[in-house]
Amino acid sequence: MSGKRTLIRAAITALVIAAVAGMAAMAAGAGTSGDPLVTLSYLNGTFKTSVVSAVTSEVSQQAASLDKSLAARVTAFTSNLSGTAAAANAESAYKTVSLSAGETRAIAAGTQLLMVSGAAAASGTGLSDTTAGAAVSSGAALKENHLYVASADCTLSATDAAKILMK
Repeated sequence: MSGKRTLIRAAITALVIAAVAGMAAMAAGAGTSGDPLVTLSYLNGTFKTSVVSAVTSEVSQQAASLDKSLAARVTAFTSNLSGTAAAANAESAYKTVSLSAGETRAIAAGTQLLMVSGAAAASGTGLSDTTAGAAVSSGAALKENHLYVASADCTLSATDAAKILMK
């Protein structure tokens, strides 16, 4: 009986070893170039087409969303900019003042002057030549194309016909 048992055990062991070896051989052959898990034609055809389609769709949706967002921001920016520019132009508009020879004009503190042409002199203190970076002494002639700022009330006297931009 002991010989029969040994023979059965040996047969069962041989079958188990053969089954394990067969599964190992099958597993070793799977996934090779001869027997791939996923075929190359599937990857190049169906899978690639679906991935490209999904990516294209998502990119299109995101681009449309960004286009709308950008258009809204540009519209808001330009409306804000045009409102700011109109206010700045209204505030920074210089008025042309023409003085004939011998005519005087009172200048209030904070006024900006740009001597365009002619000849004029300042009387009083408080006028600064911002172009030259110097104070203008009383009685000094103003120079053409120089920007002046009055820090205190003063008077301009035209010694010849003069054209001045004031703000």
